[in-house]
Amino acid sequence: MNDIIKDTLLEGQAKSSVNKLIKHIRDDKEIFKELMEFVFGKDERLSRYASWVMTHCCETQPQLIKPYFKKLVDDLKNEKLHHANKRNYFRVFQEVDIPEKFQGELYDLGIKFALSANETIAVRVFALTTSYNIAKKHRELLNELIPLVVDLNKYSDTPAIYSRSKAILTEINKIIR
Repeated sequence: MNDIIKDTLLEGQAKSSVNKLIKHIRDDKEIFKELMEFVFGKDERLSRYASWVMTHCCETQPQLIKPYFKKLVDDLKNEKLHHANKRNYFRVFQEVDIPEKFQGELYDLGIKFALSANETIAVRVFALTTSYNIAKKHRELLNELIPLVVDLNKYSDTPAIYSRSKAILTEINKIIR
């Protein structure tokens, strides 16, 4: 295993460490695979840091995440998954093209997390955006999503959820008109 990844993750959660790993990984699938071993590893702290690096790698190299969709989706079902990992997974999902075979399950998970008052605000917002992005491709899901987003908007408990739900409702209105 590449010690550069582990050593850099052990330096702690700093933007300089993220940038160092992004430069190291570039678009190399094998090195990214090593990073993903930390994302799915048993060390919770390294997993959180690695998932943060994963989000930044996927901003410029979204194709790197494709082999890991199933594992990421399955990981979201783990009740003990740290909120930082959930946030980072949904952060990636909201930005990449999700393969058809994962869309239904990920849409449902996104709704579940978006509606859960037990989740952090960032998890809820990124989960909602992920579900909306999937629903845009499936009109029947878009129609199902509208009342949920209206309720989130109406009863939102934070400015972030209010703002995101309002933006999504505006976009939905443009689509269905």
